[in-house]
Amino acid sequence: MNEAHIYIYGEIDAYQSEDGDRYGFISLLNVKSQYEAQKDAEKVVVHIHSVGGVVFEGFAIHDYLRSLGKPIETRVEGLCASIATVIALAGDTRIMTSNSDYFIHNPWGLAMGDREQMQKYTDDLARLEDKLAKFYASKTNLTEEEALAFMKGETTFSADQALEKGFTTETAPALKAVAKFDPSKD
Repeated sequence: MNEAHIYIYGEIDAYQSEDGDRYGFISLLNVKSQYEAQKDAEKVVVHIHSVGGVVFEGFAIHDYLRSLGKPIETRVEGLCASIATVIALAGDTRIMTSNSDYFIHNPWGLAMGDREQMQKYTDDLARLEDKLAKFYASKTNLTEEEALAFMKGETTFSADQALEKGFTTETAPALKAVAKFDPSKD
């Protein structure tokens, strides 16, 4: 089967520029560009190693991947943290290498302004917490209450724990080198 490979290696950011990946930023524009270069593929494989980033951008990437109408496989290869976990959950098949970590937490950010602006920001964060908990509950074996507790606890899951909780559908062993360079022969 012909596969398209998309790489979420870096921080997820709303910086919508063709050169964002040069600075370690992954955006919806970057993901779309990667896909468009391989759009004839029958399957999409999304490789993830990310600290996370902007919540809205992560949901946009998730929704874009699901809109492609092709089988999606996500592969956690190192760290899948914060909003990168939402992108990982776009996969029909979700694989995590045995040396990887999966990290969820409450959304956070920075705000400035008067008391009313700060209260609005607090309310927005509460809404995002609920949105993420509902999303995790819809895609994993967790209830909303369990998801909220893990988020509040800033929880890191091993590959086996992520599989048990339903964040992934399978684990993969870390790759081992199988070839050896022999200077006397090569």
